[in-house]
Amino acid sequence: MDTADQPADVDAAAASVDLVLDRHRRGILTDLEAVGAVIETVREFVRWSLDFGDADLIFDYGRHAVECLASCGGTLVEPVLVDLYDEQVDSGATTDELQARLSILLESTEREAAKGSMWALDTIGEMCRSGHRTHRLLLMLTTAAEEILDVAYRVRHADALHDAVSPRFGDAGQIAHPVRNRRAFRVAMDSLAHLAADPRRGTAARAALLDLADYVETAGEAVVRLPLHLLDDSDRARLLEVHERRVALFTDQPIIVPLGLNLLRDNRVVENALWQAYDARHLK
Repeated sequence: MDTADQPADVDAAAASVDLVLDRHRRGILTDLEAVGAVIETVREFVRWSLDFGDADLIFDYGRHAVECLASCGGTLVEPVLVDLYDEQVDSGATTDELQARLSILLESTEREAAKGSMWALDTIGEMCRSGHRTHRLLLMLTTAAEEILDVAYRVRHADALHDAVSPRFGDAGQIAHPVRNRRAFRVAMDSLAHLAADPRRGTAARAALLDLADYVETAGEAVVRLPLHLLDDSDRARLLEVHERRVALFTDQPIIVPLGLNLLRDNRVVENALWQAYDARHLK
């Protein structure tokens, strides 16, 4: 498809996909030719679209079309065609375009965030909290999550780093889920640790780590990254509440539930951190 034939908008791209399905139904295109035509339409739209939401919409529309091509009477008989679509749309043929778009988006957003733009800070927060839904095509890039987290770190956006890992947003499409993307999770947590270690500007990051300490899933990882010597009285009180709720969670049950190694280790980490935080008051 040359530039003159590129889809100009969502409706035009969808119409192009519909035309492929119609030509397939009339026997003009084989299964493989039709899938190839859908892939090319989606690639071109991704390349020229200025709206990430529209790009995701056309990606889904094209995938649904391929599912129709691969099915017969509602039964998926050629699932490999769907696999081919996913692989080709996410292949090197579009990687360069996606990487360029990601770089442009992050550079401009970081530049505006550094100036205090609330729009830019909200955009970074949204990408961290729900990027796999709002910027799904960009998140196909294996390094995208870490690049977004690096921007959040450089502009000191502790809340965005928090949302990227918090169990509260586990089903919202967050980019650093502790199980689905362990490497990005560690990047986000380590970034929070670095920000929290700043005596003057680390208040928000310390608050973020304390909040993460209140979740069973992230307690241990959060607490070991707290700069205990920098906690103030309210921080220590919060850590005490975390410990007490954790004790109650595992003891105030009608039956005794055996704990696994990780939970036992996290319990010890939280308890030891609490003692050290209170002892640290006397070392200043």
